[in-house]
Amino acid sequence: MEQVKSFCRRYRRLLLAAAYLAIFAVGVLYLRVTVNIPPEGDDKLTLNLWLYDFQRMPFWQYALQDLQGRLRYFTLQEVRFFPFHYPNAVDLLFYTSLTHYRLYIIAWTGAAAFAVSRVAARLGSGDALALGGFALALAAAPIWNEGMYSYYAVPQRALFWAMTAWLCLFAWQGTRHRRWAVLGAVLSFIACGTYEIGYVFALLALVVWLLRRRSVKNALLDTAPALGGMGAALVFHVLCGRNGGTGNELSLDIPAVLRVTVQQMAASLPGLNSRLLQEDAGVITNGDRLWPLALGVLAGLLIFFGVPFKKLRGRTLGALAGFGLAVWALPALLLALSARYQQPEAITWQWGYIPAAASSIGFTLLVAALLALLAGLCCKLPNVLSVVSRLALTAVLAAGLCLNGGYLRGVVRTHHAENLAAYQFFVRTIEAGLADAVQSDDLILCNENVWDSNAEAESAFFSRFTGRALHAQVLWTENPATDGDAYAYQTYRNYGGYDLAWCGRLQSADSDLMDGVQVYVQSAYVPDNAVIKYKVRLADGTEEARAICLLDCTQTPRDRNGDYLATVEDTSIVNAKLMIWDG
Repeated sequence: MEQVKSFCRRYRRLLLAAAYLAIFAVGVLYLRVTVNIPPEGDDKLTLNLWLYDFQRMPFWQYALQDLQGRLRYFTLQEVRFFPFHYPNAVDLLFYTSLTHYRLYIIAWTGAAAFAVSRVAARLGSGDALALGGFALALAAAPIWNEGMYSYYAVPQRALFWAMTAWLCLFAWQGTRHRRWAVLGAVLSFIACGTYEIGYVFALLALVVWLLRRRSVKNALLDTAPALGGMGAALVFHVLCGRNGGTGNELSLDIPAVLRVTVQQMAASLPGLNSRLLQEDAGVITNGDRLWPLALGVLAGLLIFFGVPFKKLRGRTLGALAGFGLAVWALPALLLALSARYQQPEAITWQWGYIPAAASSIGFTLLVAALLALLAGLCCKLPNVLSVVSRLALTAVLAAGLCLNGGYLRGVVRTHHAENLAAYQFFVRTIEAGLADAVQSDDLILCNENVWDSNAEAESAFFSRFTGRALHAQVLWTENPATDGDAYAYQTYRNYGGYDLAWCGRLQSADSDLMDGVQVYVQSAYVPDNAVIKYKVRLADGTEEARAICLLDCTQTPRDRNGDYLATVEDTSIVNAKLMIWDG
């Protein structure tokens, strides 16, 4: 036994790293369900804009352009100081596919949970409780909240930089080496320049050190690096705001502040929002249940059996619970002080804002501390009863996480299934060359609304997936104008039994008649002898139904999926009257 203990002490860091990696691997398998979600929110615009430039430029050229954009913040040319808010050139290497982008967000979520757990360990929790809290953070991540799959992991990144700054403060306090002070200041500055919650955590550091040191002088000295980094960021933020900033107006409407704080905190509770919305989970598979169950078992064993309760004081657990509560509540309070988020529709019981993805880590740390307190009480029972009771608590925790996690995975997959399929089909039609005839001075009028009828988002979508600068608007745009030709681009799912898309040159931007049209055909589903049914408008205004066999159409070479484009060479084809029919 002594040899085992000696081995563990000797290779403690290696074993600890292996434990974190093992838990994170299980967490990735649980959270990767978010790859089933198409781009949401601002991602519908920003991702396509960035990736269009990123894919057409050499890496060094894009990196230089990105650096120039960030320097604008330091030269006070922007209205808000967010130099680290948006992804850099290296980050975009992970954005090239939807799956990679989601895994990137999961990685930052894990990194933030890891940093919080190490801060908890330095505050006295010990490695077992820190690991248990880490497992809980992954198992109870609010994957229904858009912060878990959108906005390039901004709140998670801000929390990670803030907590790594705290770790530097611990080293600075113990060694007084200047390198730790400089690094802590830089990391705090980055956290504040990533998202506003960075300011909150810098101030929280001062409060925590005041409670730990019981001396204002010592606390200020220990947290000076974090406060200095925050102060520097704040100076830039204020100076940028003089350019007519769009910052959120402060509101001290106390009832509204309390309401929004509680509602935003509720968004961190896994499964609450989706249950209030009565979302259907669809078919829940064994895989949906397995990974949260595994995380629950790991968390339970670590918390109920791994924590040295004889060495861990109740006061320490109380401090950890308070720290977790602060990480959970303070980002919500920051939002609640904004007049923008106090609007009734901004944050509700059914939907919270993106910081919930980061503050949920504080909630799970609070839960871990309370579970450890409960386990400590169980340890006071007779040996056999103590073991049985802690095993029962482990089983209850694992079962609860299993049921909740399985439900959440089912909800995410079911709710977004149709939108994901429509998004992927839209992308495939463009990659198949359906928009290849469109030139840079032409205008695409598309029935797919990329993001709130935003013309820039519509154009960025086509530009990214064609690799050319194109202009597009939604089909129902009033008075569309173009210097070139206008093209109708429409996609439909399960239209006449098949997924259908076509692109044709309109006779004018405000016309519904096309001269020639290309139809996207999925040969894996559509027989070669199927026909394209369409209508043309005759000179007297009447419409005539026509049909042409796919074999009689001019066809492009088939791509790797077997899909091709069939061209209908006719005039005055009525837009929105096409159909593939196999008889």
